[in-house]
Amino acid sequence: MDDGLEPEEPALSPAVEAMLERIRPETDNRPLEAQGLEVEERTGERVPGELVLTNSRGRAVTLGSYFNDDGRPIILAMVYYDCPVACTAVLDRMCASLARLNYEPGTDYQIVAVSFDHTEKSSDAAIKKELALAALDKPLTPEVRAGVAFHTTDAATARMLSDATGFPYRLLPNGEYSHPIAVMILTPDGTISRYIHGFDYPPRRVRLALLEASEGRIGSSIGDMFLAMCFLYDPRSGAYTLQAFRIMQGGAILSALAMVALILTLRIRETMRRKQSLTPAAA
Repeated sequence: MDDGLEPEEPALSPAVEAMLERIRPETDNRPLEAQGLEVEERTGERVPGELVLTNSRGRAVTLGSYFNDDGRPIILAMVYYDCPVACTAVLDRMCASLARLNYEPGTDYQIVAVSFDHTEKSSDAAIKKELALAALDKPLTPEVRAGVAFHTTDAATARMLSDATGFPYRLLPNGEYSHPIAVMILTPDGTISRYIHGFDYPPRRVRLALLEASEGRIGSSIGDMFLAMCFLYDPRSGAYTLQAFRIMQGGAILSALAMVALILTLRIRETMRRKQSLTPAAA
């Protein structure tokens, strides 16, 4: 598992890497009907919790049923399961990155995938869920399985979620969909906290996005505290950057804690020494 401090990208199979190269042209040479679909970020807006989805077991659930009070951020991915390249690569790379973190789905975060292709079925969602669970490489506890949720829905609901998240898609004449490449990180109450664009999901970036969305509630290690304090999101670069002032603040806090620990240690030792020196006199 990754400590989140190195910006390494998860390794992928040669087949997936080859697919990515096919859809990374230097110029936009897509057909006209496939162009012009860009994410319009809705950061700070809450997604509609009343939207009804169908989970991989064929049961109706609301999007809001994944909102929670225990600090778990939500990774929302709008995809379609029959996508020949892009959606498979997005899910594969995101899960490979999450596999390297010491966070557990269902305990520390929630994955919610929704197909915007209304013709897809629960069985399609179930297959993709099992592939995602395998890529996450976590023990298949009930909590982990519940923390990875794949869905289908009707055309109208898919369009409402698309409008709410600023994630457009368009059906092409060949039956495939054109859409941007991005996943959304939501706060536990369903507010859009951050978008992660493209196919690159370095573990540190994903970890920072989850810590930010949870307001630090899922982080328990010193490394998590350091990341949450010393990295801030830069909207101009679309990345998290190290803040010198925050590092100084963090250093000052650590120095103060070390000083307090030293003083307490010295006092405890002095108290023990005095007790030992008084023992013979009492005897």
